[in-house]
Amino acid sequence: MRKIIVLICALLCTITLFAQTGQLEEQLIKASTNGDFLTVQTLVNTKGIDINARYNGDTALVNASFAGHLDIVKELLSHKDININKTGNLNVTPLIGASVQGYTEIVKELLKHSPKLNKQDKYGYTALMYAAEKGYKSIVHELVINGADVTIVKKNKVVGINNALLLAYNNNHRDITMELLKAELHRNLSDLLTLENYKSKYYNAIDESKNTLLMLASKKGDIEIVNFLVNINKEQTKLGKAIIPIVDINKKDFDNNTALMFAADNGYLDVVETLLNQPELDLDCRNIFSKNAYQLAATQEIKDAIAKRQNMLKKTSEALEKQVLEGLERFQLDK
Repeated sequence: MRKIIVLICALLCTITLFAQTGQLEEQLIKASTNGDFLTVQTLVNTKGIDINARYNGDTALVNASFAGHLDIVKELLSHKDININKTGNLNVTPLIGASVQGYTEIVKELLKHSPKLNKQDKYGYTALMYAAEKGYKSIVHELVINGADVTIVKKNKVVGINNALLLAYNNNHRDITMELLKAELHRNLSDLLTLENYKSKYYNAIDESKNTLLMLASKKGDIEIVNFLVNINKEQTKLGKAIIPIVDINKKDFDNNTALMFAADNGYLDVVETLLNQPELDLDCRNIFSKNAYQLAATQEIKDAIAKRQNMLKKTSEALEKQVLEGLERFQLDK
C-alpha cells in the first residue's frame, strides 16, 4: 500500500511539473501509445488538459486505438470532451486505426459513440476498406450492421476506382466479398430503379488492372459470385427497366479482355454457359491481340458452347430480318 501511495504522489508531482512546462498533452499521448493506463487515468482528469491535442501529428485516442489498448480507449471515451473523429497522421481516425490493426473489441467500443463511419484517410481508405482488405470478417460485419457505406470507392493513381468488394476479393477474402454483396443488395434493392447509376459504379468498380469483380470471379471459375452478379440484372428486369444493365458483363480490362474471355481461356465451362445465357452479352468482343472468346477457349466443349450460341443468335437475327422484310413488302402492297 505504501509503495502505491508513493507512486501516486510521484506521479502527481510529475504532472504538476509537466503542467507548468506545458507538456501534459505530450505525456498523455505517449502514455496512451505505450499502454500506461494509470498515467492516462490521472492525466485525463487533470484540470486544463486538452484531451484531443496532437503530438507528432497524432492524438491519444488515435494512438490507443491503433496500439490495441482497450482499457485506455474506454477511459478516453468516458471523458466528456473527447472528439472521437479527430484525426492523426495521414488523416487516420481512431476507427480506421483499430480497423487497420484488427482490434474488434476496440471497434465495437468506438461504434458505441457514433463515429464517422465513412471517413477516408490520406490514401482514400475507409475503416471498412482496410478491414475488407486484411480479412477481418468480424470488423467488416460490425461496420456493415452499423451502417458503413459499402459503395465508397478509393481513387487510384493508376486508373479509376477500387472499393471494399475488390479489396476483399483480390486478397482472397471471399466470405467477406459475399457479405458485402449481400449487404448492398439487401439495403438498396427496393430503390434499384432510381439508383441504377450509383449501383452500377459499385458493381462495376475496377482495380488497378481494370478488372471488375465479375472478371475476377470469371478468372477463378467462381460460379457462385458470377451467378450472384448476373442475377442482379435479372432482378432489374423484373422491376421493369433493363435498358442499361447494372452489371456490365462486357466491360474490358487493359487488354480489352472480358469476363467471357477469361472464363473461356481458363476452361470454366459453367461460367461460360452462364455468361452466354445473358441477353446483353457481346460475343464479338476482341482483345488487343484480336482474339475473341471462341479463339481463346481452352477446351472443345467451350468452343462448342460458344459456337452454339453464335448460331442461335444468327438464326434469331435472320428470322428478325425476314420479318422486317416481309413487313416492308406488305406495306408496299397495301400502298
